[in-house]
Amino acid sequence: MTPVLTPGHTPGCTSWTMRVTDTGRPLDVVFPCSITVAGNKLVGNKGYPGIVADFRRTFARMRRLHADVVLPAHSERADVLGRARRRDAGDANAFIAPDLLPRFVNEAQAAFEAELKKQGGQ
Repeated sequence: MTPVLTPGHTPGCTSWTMRVTDTGRPLDVVFPCSITVAGNKLVGNKGYPGIVADFRRTFARMRRLHADVVLPAHSERADVLGRARRRDAGDANAFIAPDLLPRFVNEAQAAFEAELKKQGGQ
């Protein structure tokens, strides 16, 4: 596993990547740390003054990752239970979703920018 520093949600947030082989095909797997604001103070945060810059670097870093499989800490974000049911029903590709990580990043960044604006930042 390879660590990828993805601060913002917390200063030490770390995502993990690895490559697996499934029935002869290589798959890139990403275990992302949260990239949501989750109530954090973005403007004037004395305990974490670099939060805005960290979030922005993290969004850029996450966009450079390729993920065939995304397994987030909050499993509901990737419908892990639904995917497991589909796998158990015979769908060998239930967890393969190369569009999932870019979608997560886009959604999180849009929510971040909206919250930053709401808090009076730029």
